[in-house]
Amino acid sequence: MNCFKRNKIHSISYKDINIIECNNCNKCYRFDNIQEIILCNNCDKYYCCGILGECIGKKCKYLINDIYISGRYCMNCAVLNENGECVCKDCLN
Repeated sequence: MNCFKRNKIHSISYKDINIIECNNCNKCYRFDNIQEIILCNNCDKYYCCGILGECIGKKCKYLINDIYISGRYCMNCAVLNENGECVCKDCLN
């Protein structure tokens, strides 16, 4: 991760382990501020930017607490259809 300064020695506390990095812009976030981060449903990488959106395909609908939720995908794992809607690569096939 690029979250720490290079070429310097740092003492790492237990709090530093709770840092995640955006796979697109390399910005770092703490887990207690995770509402700004999205986990791609396909590649399992974290993103604060570079997310294409929620897939409209039927394979990506999940029923959680009586609410249907769609998987979210990064730009590498989904495409936009002719209507500008996100469709993951699994739902394209």
